Amino acid sequence: MPFFSSQLDGLRLRNSYQVIIVGQHGGDTYIIYNFHEVTWYSGGGNSGGNIHTGQGGQPAMAGFTDGLGSSFELPYSGTNDVIRIDDESNVGMAGRYVFRVNGASIVEPDSPTSPILTCPSSPAPVLNCGSGEFIPATVAWSDPTTVTCLPLTSPISCTPSSPHTFTATTTVSCSASNAVGEGTCTFDVLVNQDTTAPTIICTEDITTQSNNPLGTQVAYSPPMSEDECGVYTSCDLPSNSLFPCGENTVTCTSMDNVGNQNSCSFKITVNCQQLQLTNCPSNIDVVDSMPYGEAVNWDPPTASGHTSLTSNYEPGHVFFGGTFDVVYIATDAAGNELQCTFTITVESDVYGPVSSLCRKYILDTTSKTWNESDTSCQSSGGNLARIVGRKTNNFLITSIQDQGMNPSDIWFGAHRVESSWLYPDDSPVCYSNWASGEDQDGDTCAQLWAQPSGKWTSEDCSLTKRSICELA
Repeated sequence: MPFFSSQLDGLRLRNSYQVIIVGQHGGDTYIIYNFHEVTWYSGGGNSGGNIHTGQGGQPAMAGFTDGLGSSFELPYSGTNDVIRIDDESNVGMAGRYVFRVNGASIVEPDSPTSPILTCPSSPAPVLNCGSGEFIPATVAWSDPTTVTCLPLTSPISCTPSSPHTFTATTTVSCSASNAVGEGTCTFDVLVNQDTTAPTIICTEDITTQSNNPLGTQVAYSPPMSEDECGVYTSCDLPSNSLFPCGENTVTCTSMDNVGNQNSCSFKITVNCQQLQLTNCPSNIDVVDSMPYGEAVNWDPPTASGHTSLTSNYEPGHVFFGGTFDVVYIATDAAGNELQCTFTITVESDVYGPVSSLCRKYILDTTSKTWNESDTSCQSSGGNLARIVGRKTNNFLITSIQDQGMNPSDIWFGAHRVESSWLYPDDSPVCYSNWASGEDQDGDTCAQLWAQPSGKWTSEDCSLTKRSICELA
């Protein structure tokens, strides 16, 4: 800049300088003066200086004020030697003056210092997920801030340099140098082993119905799982498994790549319909008045929770005289069974009274084998007698007694062919009045045995007995 009232040659005279103010929030402020060239120290006018040389008058002041009445002057301020200010320095560099201001305090350094470096804060830690996986894989940072009174002779550098891939906790060292020396700062990049378990949230409890006593298949939504290091989730009872009846607890586990794990559980309740067999019919008594048997009907029992319902007889079955156990069996998918049993008793009235059917019975009092007796009956135009009902059985017993004879040990027409009891005309023995176990003892021909109650017994066919013939 020129001086005041300069004329002619004085117009070419210039003082060149620079003022730099460096401030930190909440910290010190640095004021830096850089004087490049000083050629005058006094102006014309009131200063009384030479208007051609800028000298000889009142010397100029050099320094600064805090604006509150306090001031600080540079060396030679207000003297003729102020023109030498560009050759001097308080930091060892010609023309440069540095001051640190802290509130109302102005501190002039005793001597130049090395650069002052302030490193960035440590970045967020790197997460070691194991198996060579690190999150984040690469870390970057900004250069440190630098305060220096002298030009840097080596730029700011950090080891390792940014950006860098870290696999272990590392101290980053940064430095910069000026003519006085080196300034440094450090910060740490932490690499932490993952020790945090995954987060996992299971689905809500489930309740369902099933008609299958083994349970039912149930599908459910997989748990929600998260983890920075990746996660694998499995459940001890997978979705779409067969869940048995009742309450089932499903436990799901999430594991990350390091091995940290977390679990949750929920319940699946399967309400099953249990096997039931109800409304079993009561015992039934009927009279068979037809020569071809009697059709008997009933309402089958009611079954639920079953896969099959079987019986040995169906409604409408034709029964001949005798007593029959009807058995229903309900079975579920697990093989469980329930039974319902009732009795049908058929009293045959086909031949009673005997005289109404023009039947004729002859008692042969000559003892013969069963085969001889049947041959004798055939020669008379008949066969050994058939006993087709309780009335016929009682009629024969009573008739024999009425003749003054003992109705015991008398052959009649029943005989066993392989496993079946038949009459001589090969018709089946439907009505029976066996004494206990007599139809199963191995003998093959039947006899009337009057006591007790006209029961039947089986005997060896080669024995000789009286017999009773039936003639048409």
